[in-house]
Amino acid sequence: MSDTTDSPAVTVFPPSLGPAESNPRRLHTLGGIIPRRELRVDFTKGDWTDPVGERDLCSMVREAIAQYEDIDAVCLKECSAPENEPNPNIWMVFDGVQPTHLEMTAGWDEECNHSGLEVVSPPWPLKSMYYSSFFGPGSWEAPEGPVPTFPACYADLETLVLHYVDSRSLYYYPRGGATSLRSLTVAGNDAIGSFAHTVDCNPKMLSTLRSVTIYPTTCWLSDVQIENFPIMKMFLSRSEALSHLELAILDNGFDLLPDDEDEGETPNLSDYLPYLGLYDHFPSSLISLSFRGPLNIYMFNDLENWIAKADDPLWLPDLRSFAFDMVSYRYNRKEDEAEVERAQIDGKIAELLDAMKRHRPALEIEEPRPLDELVYPHSIS
Repeated sequence: MSDTTDSPAVTVFPPSLGPAESNPRRLHTLGGIIPRRELRVDFTKGDWTDPVGERDLCSMVREAIAQYEDIDAVCLKECSAPENEPNPNIWMVFDGVQPTHLEMTAGWDEECNHSGLEVVSPPWPLKSMYYSSFFGPGSWEAPEGPVPTFPACYADLETLVLHYVDSRSLYYYPRGGATSLRSLTVAGNDAIGSFAHTVDCNPKMLSTLRSVTIYPTTCWLSDVQIENFPIMKMFLSRSEALSHLELAILDNGFDLLPDDEDEGETPNLSDYLPYLGLYDHFPSSLISLSFRGPLNIYMFNDLENWIAKADDPLWLPDLRSFAFDMVSYRYNRKEDEAEVERAQIDGKIAELLDAMKRHRPALEIEEPRPLDELVYPHSIS
């Protein structure tokens, strides 16, 4: 093997020292840590469902592992579940490699073949993983309780990114429970549900999680189970170690509101719209907070409560950095702006930022990260 892209399916890359944002091979590591060497296997480059194709792939992987002893990152592209492709026996060929970082993606509407890692010997000392797959082997609503989604060999992860997953079948629940997770990013689709199910299955996360990023896909709030909102809020309120929180909830979520004729009294909007009232649940341990909410009249009215909280010096007393914005992601943004003028919103946000600085003179006011950057975990101070 060589450090080039000569091989269509199996490639070994040396460290990339260029700017992280411009690196097309950029991995989803904590703080952009650059691996010593990355082994990338692309299952789209050939037919690995027949014996000859499988043999050739195994030969290329073995050659790469034999030539490079410092492989510490493995990236498996479209490594689908056993009923799809490739053959689950492909995991056996990774015996001997010892990566600390793993990236796995599945094809559209498929499931990753991640369970095969438990047959690898010696076990991988994984510390971080990026996982992009819609379906998983779990079942949140099983009669006997939530079904584990990962074998125990994934239990010691410290950093995890779940991307575009289905909250009912794919959440992080290794057999025996997670032990060491410090950074959790859930982005795409029903990210709130996936986050809620993950923390509900793993009580140790109350004391281990230090960084959380949640970014549901716009238009997915209509599919969210409302009972997941209290789980998310309860975790935030009870967290013992959380220092970095990043939320981007951009969907209006109006489909979640009850019909007027179904309610005998005025509903508590924060029970139905997950972006309202979150300030009451932020733990005092936070040192970094970034929040994006939707541009609508409900969020605008809630800004008065944000400002009141910011004027309380006992609210988030140790905060060092703060970012806040309201964004319209509807197709017709004029509908949002007809409800609330942009100038009004900017004025209220300016009031909020002034109140935050008034009682926290050392606070850094920042811009929220670009949305496409949220799947890259930032470093934990």
